[in-house]
Amino acid sequence: MNIFQVKEKYKFTIITINKNNFDGLIKTIDSIRNQTYKNFQLVVVDGGSTDGSYDFIKSQLNSINCIIHEPDSGIYDAQNKGIKQALGEYIIFLNAGDSFSGPDVLESFVQHNYVGDVVYGNVNLVYPDQVVERIYPDQITFDYWLNSVLCHQVVFFKKDLFPVFGLFDLKLKFCSDHKMFYTLWKDEKIKKIHFDKTIVNYDMTGLSSNPKNLKLLTKELLKIKLIHFPTVYKFKLILLSLFLKVKVIFKLIFS
Repeated sequence: MNIFQVKEKYKFTIITINKNNFDGLIKTIDSIRNQTYKNFQLVVVDGGSTDGSYDFIKSQLNSINCIIHEPDSGIYDAQNKGIKQALGEYIIFLNAGDSFSGPDVLESFVQHNYVGDVVYGNVNLVYPDQVVERIYPDQITFDYWLNSVLCHQVVFFKKDLFPVFGLFDLKLKFCSDHKMFYTLWKDEKIKKIHFDKTIVNYDMTGLSSNPKNLKLLTKELLKIKLIHFPTVYKFKLILLSLFLKVKVIFKLIFS
């Protein structure tokens, strides 16, 4: 069952993905509803939850503009479904369990009058026992991408990018967002701006943060980098990987 409410124009589309995360979903929707800036479209994509999430979603029709309730093949399939319904100028993904860091995030964005194609903020990484704030650099280059990542929940994407660069690659389970980042960062015409504000509390208990998935995630990310990095950075990546392997071997021998 899908439900749609259409308005002529929105500044933002917020896409929330959920699958059997009732408590996390409530936290996420509350943080969205409490935003002081109200000109946004909220799209909730639920992958067929059976934990009461869908009943809660249906009770929030005064806050949710579009509901998609059907099975999906994973998080990127769900996000793509949300993108196809997006009407806002900018799209941001805030999945069940994540939340805005305060009620003024969207209003602050509007007050700064950002005109970038990709605008990224800072993040609170929320672990079960601690919260770690991560401040991203004003200029992210491929030197940064060599051994660092960007939380995609802090990124505002211009909606017009997706018809040009395509949707998220469904062949990738963990790192399709990184493939999108590398594709956009290679294009010098795409304007990237740092929104120097901590805007999202990111739930570190999700799929990509699960230690059980670390080996698969690392392998997938390395493959994406070797395919999509500019040539000079592919060589840097190979040298860095060799250096780290040698470092591990020396540690094993001499420790």
